[in-house]
Amino acid sequence: MNHLNKFLLVLFLPIFTYAKSIESIARSFGRKAMEIGLIIAIGAVIVHGIGILVGKQDAGKKLIVALIAIGIIASAPEVVRWITGIAR
Repeated sequence: MNHLNKFLLVLFLPIFTYAKSIESIARSFGRKAMEIGLIIAIGAVIVHGIGILVGKQDAGKKLIVALIAIGIIASAPEVVRWITGIAR
């Protein structure tokens, strides 16, 4: 086992110990990924909002892309529930 595998095992061990199944592990990773994505997208909105105030040329386009990203990330759980409902 190399050092990277040991590091990842220690990093994600709390998730694995509380998980009762593979599905709960996947949901936990999904929630964390959504939280991280929303934080990054909100940060992008703030940065590009400041860019608009400063007068950057492409800040408006990037702000729109960041807002679209927030919408996509926020709607991801509903899309997963919809696809799961279709599959069942």
